[in-house]
Amino acid sequence: MVTINYINDGGPFSICFDKNDLLKTESMIRDKFEKIKHTTVPRLNKSWMCNRLCHFGKNTFDTEGIDGIIEYRKGQTTPLHQPMTMCEQIKHDVEVKGIDEVVKEYTKPNFSVGHYKAPGSIE
Repeated sequence: MVTINYINDGGPFSICFDKNDLLKTESMIRDKFEKIKHTTVPRLNKSWMCNRLCHFGKNTFDTEGIDGIIEYRKGQTTPLHQPMTMCEQIKHDVEVKGIDEVVKEYTKPNFSVGHYKAPGSIE
């Protein structure tokens, strides 16, 4: 049994496996990792889950004290004249400013995007 704890959004999710699943699971994880590693411009992968389950698809930056972009683009789920969702705004900013600038702009102070720190750890 494997439990993945989505610490920032959703909590624990458990999956049952047996030894027959190990090689296939390892291969699937490796393939996904390699795909992400070689992605230069991420594709916005929208579905019904975005505005039902995902924090970034349900909220705008207005709630975070950052001005949300009020602009409509083709394929956008945000209604006309409403601030873009966080997800749509970050996609927009990546297209306009590039990923490095967006990471700098949206990263919270004293947080490293490239380093994971367990909750409550003294690091």
